[in-house]
Amino acid sequence: MKIQEQTLNRPATSTRLRQRDSMSTNLGILVASVLTTLGLAGVGLSLYQKFESNQANDSSYSQTQVKNSDAITQSNPSPAVQNQLNSSVQPAFGGKAQIKILSVYRLEGKPDEVTVEMRIDRVAENNVGASDIIDPGAIEGRNPITSETYTAVDPFQEASNPISLSEMRPEERKNAYVVLKVPSGMNAIDIFVPNAAPFRNIAIANSNLGTSSASSLSKTPPEPVRQVVPSKSVKFASNSQGIKLDKFASNAYGNKAKIELLSVKRIQDPETDQRDVVNVQMRIRRLTDDRAFKESISIGDTTARDRQTTQVYKSLDSEQSTGQVLLGELKPGASADAYVWLRVPEEVSAIDIYVPQTQAFQNVPIAN
Repeated sequence: MKIQEQTLNRPATSTRLRQRDSMSTNLGILVASVLTTLGLAGVGLSLYQKFESNQANDSSYSQTQVKNSDAITQSNPSPAVQNQLNSSVQPAFGGKAQIKILSVYRLEGKPDEVTVEMRIDRVAENNVGASDIIDPGAIEGRNPITSETYTAVDPFQEASNPISLSEMRPEERKNAYVVLKVPSGMNAIDIFVPNAAPFRNIAIANSNLGTSSASSLSKTPPEPVRQVVPSKSVKFASNSQGIKLDKFASNAYGNKAKIELLSVKRIQDPETDQRDVVNVQMRIRRLTDDRAFKESISIGDTTARDRQTTQVYKSLDSEQSTGQVLLGELKPGASADAYVWLRVPEEVSAIDIYVPQTQAFQNVPIAN
């Protein structure tokens, strides 16, 4: 009986053991599943946090780059603006001369015409040939956007005569002009002078306003030119210091004009109280009746020279001179008076005077 009972109890015990093992296995699987899930969740959270951190860093870097880009844009002007800063002066004939645009403006009543005034400086001392000629009548304007070309209204009547560098002294200057046919809607143009580097995006001013027209193409208005028209000039007292006009009178532009010295007198510098300034007064008379004669004389470029030491004396500044006298505005036989202040040491009693485009005045005494 005992053996039978033991035999009968053995399956029950075995069943309970199998059940216990099954429960342990299931519990292990459950625990493993939970741990796996938690592990995956932890890994996912870690990856998410890392992703968020990278996104934040990328956003911060992007903002920093944008700020830096803005700072660079603000501190460094565009190439067009940088080029415009020096665009009013360009070399000609490979550096033998230099051309400076003085003014570009429209005359009231002529909305489709633009006057371009310039100054030509001879730079080279040698190697200037007879073919080195600047012809203002051949100057062209151009639309900076469409490249449409604008030529002279009349290359013979509305432009200066051709200027030969070989006929100029080193460092000598000559003024020139041309009137171009430019549509009224244009606020800026490119200017092309033959044998010279181009002038880009030059603003066009209105003469009745005296200021440059609003233009996004040009940041600096052209330098205005002080001009003298005979009807507005002030007459000086002739021969105020006893100068003989026949002795101190010289032809200009060949025999097309004449300049007479009216007074060469030492005055006091209003800023320093020193008497090292000489006031030169002159009368400029047009002789030719040639209607094509449109030249001008820049009085501010007058110089003097010490006959003993050959030292050169220049004008104080552009404000202490009449400026530019337009001979083309004078009728034949009419005149305009002009003056310039020269810086001349007190001990100098006589000077040679050089007015642009005029024969030299030699050994002119300075009155006190």
